[in-house]
Amino acid sequence: MNYTVKLVERISTELKHKLYGYAVNEVFSSGKNEFYLNFVKGENEFGIKLLWASRKCFVFFLEEKFDKPIPYRNEFIQLDDAKILSIRSHRNNRSLQIELENDLIIVIKFYNGLSNVLLFKDSTLVDHFRKSIENDAQLLLKDFDQNENFQSQENELEKADDLFQAFQLYNRRTLSKLAFDEMKANLLHQNQSELKRLKQLVSKSTIALKQISEAVPFDEIGNILMANLDKIKPKESQIELFDFYRDKNILIKLKNELNAAQNAEYYYKKSKNQHAEIEQLNERIKKADIRIEQLQKDHQLIEQAESQKELKIFYMLKPESKTIKSELFKEFECDGFKILVGKNAANNDLLTMKYSHKNDLWLHAKGVSGSHVVVKHISGKPFPKKVIDHAASIAAYYSKSKGSAFVPVVFVERKYVRKPKGAQPGAVIVEKEEIVLVKPNISLFIF
Repeated sequence: MNYTVKLVERISTELKHKLYGYAVNEVFSSGKNEFYLNFVKGENEFGIKLLWASRKCFVFFLEEKFDKPIPYRNEFIQLDDAKILSIRSHRNNRSLQIELENDLIIVIKFYNGLSNVLLFKDSTLVDHFRKSIENDAQLLLKDFDQNENFQSQENELEKADDLFQAFQLYNRRTLSKLAFDEMKANLLHQNQSELKRLKQLVSKSTIALKQISEAVPFDEIGNILMANLDKIKPKESQIELFDFYRDKNILIKLKNELNAAQNAEYYYKKSKNQHAEIEQLNERIKKADIRIEQLQKDHQLIEQAESQKELKIFYMLKPESKTIKSELFKEFECDGFKILVGKNAANNDLLTMKYSHKNDLWLHAKGVSGSHVVVKHISGKPFPKKVIDHAASIAAYYSKSKGSAFVPVVFVERKYVRKPKGAQPGAVIVEKEEIVLVKPNISLFIF
């Protein structure tokens, strides 16, 4: 989002009126890309959420109670129950400060990709959320008020009648566009990767067929050997014989542990196998050519798509296909139960939201980022403790807590896991979860 000085001035004015008499309730984050400030006044709550995506910062004003993300981490614990005294924007800058009791000040920088939330006490920086922005560790509170005017283009939100509602609509629209662009880019990348793989497959298969066609057929070598049985001595590893098919001599390799007739039989068997290989190569090329043609059509359709709905059809792979699942997810097995593991945030979403059943078991290392793990249910059969423990060990292994001796892992039926609209890839909300403490381990069940 393109924040301007005027827009930040209006945000601070609106917040000053909205949060009069409020106090800090909770401050927490969900990973490194989401930060929440929650304020309370009696039974009323108000939240500010900052979300970083595609090198931009999106701010949400939450005027109703919202669920905490899972997992989450408490931040700025010094602020608990501190009352708001004042809110103001900084002079000629895209930042504002929330002044609280006990000389505490929250500063929010709206610097797009360099946006951050900082905590000062007595004008001294005591904490800041995005530690990757190293220069922020050197900032002084007085640095935020600027003497020179900051020039920027006018923002469409500056003149909105209802600023907070306008932000929600803008964020929803923009994040939807970003999700669409990311989905399209991923599909085009997958399409081109598969096209490249199939074209290489066709090329290698064509070369193999050419090499077979240019070589002397194995059945003809067998016939040449049968016509010269008396000339082949025991224990010979090769022999030069007349090739009556081509009217010239040919050097034939022999297996010295076989006699002449057995060597001829060996080449007849190779000929039979080679015929099967030729059929397989031709069938492989045929199927690849059909798939290449389809992928080329898909590529054009993906490029022309203008909505996520038009792209979703390309994600509709058959979930019952073992081949497809093995390519999409890491796969394990324990006592007959299949365990699938996501490979990254987007892949986690695909596993949890597309490839899991409501009665499957869902697991995730508690409080840290990591892979979603799904144990496929077997009708009429409960999940044994051994299977739950092993799946939990896998979830711990594929998480940021992999190096810990023991890791708490959340597990719950998949029907109690949901993904809120606009949430980051891999982010979900979990209800009715249980926790098991396990050692990170993938054991010997991988295949």
